[in-house]
Amino acid sequence: MVTKQRILVVDDDSGVLEAIKIILVDSGFKVKTIMRADEFEKVMTSFRPDLVMLDIWMPKISGEELCRKIKGNDDLKKIPVVLLSASNRTEKISKKCKADDYLTKPFDMEDLIETVKRNLLPFPVLKV
Repeated sequence: MVTKQRILVVDDDSGVLEAIKIILVDSGFKVKTIMRADEFEKVMTSFRPDLVMLDIWMPKISGEELCRKIKGNDDLKKIPVVLLSASNRTEKISKKCKADDYLTKPFDMEDLIETVKRNLLPFPVLKV
């Protein structure tokens, strides 16, 4: 039995979350979405994603800050991080926080799937 790769998507826009989830689930991935960044650490532990997608501009904790937490943690730093934003500064912010990639909103279905596949490792990162 093949284990589906797990993707965690964090965005404060429910419409964006739902669209991303539908596309990725239809493409064969297991997807968990959260709207509040304060749920992030709990979900990282319980869901154990193989890739994380973060909206840069969220209330309370930014995607940039969450990316830094992932990349600064020895147990998590190998998990690919893709930043999402409509900002023209997305590429610069991605480099600054050491994200693996970024997508500029709006993006199409093909760009989303291609970016996810390009950044996923060939096997799950965190399995117990």
